[in-house]
Amino acid sequence: MHVRSFRLLELINNFLFYLTAVHQQNNHLIKQYIEKQGGYILHLDATCEGDSPKLVSSIDPLSGFVLYSAKLKSENKDDLGGFLEEIKKRLGVPLVVVSDMAEAIKSAVKDVFGDIAHYICPDYNGFRGAGLKPCSWPAPSSCG
Repeated sequence: MHVRSFRLLELINNFLFYLTAVHQQNNHLIKQYIEKQGGYILHLDATCEGDSPKLVSSIDPLSGFVLYSAKLKSENKDDLGGFLEEIKKRLGVPLVVVSDMAEAIKSAVKDVFGDIAHYICPDYNGFRGAGLKPCSWPAPSSCG
């Protein structure tokens, strides 16, 4: 089967659009599940290539749910703060936050969630490159 590249890109974009729509429409179910389990752990990470926008994702390792993802212009405190405010609006305050050592993330977490426990999990790629095992779940104490 031959699919032209522009058509493939269109199909990918449509898939992402519909996946996002279904996720947003069912956010109340995710929130109910999280409340039933007693809260959620907010694990944040961002990725990018060069100067492109940053794809920031958040997961709850207890449930395995992707909580929220967005493309941000940069990984600065203000952009991340808006990202975290959206999560707070949708799901409330997490039990704990886990992220890499980026100063902007630490500052944004403190601004949005106050003095919540914030575990630092060293950069996964840096760990893997050094032949070490990065943080794994369930083991938040190993990320301190």
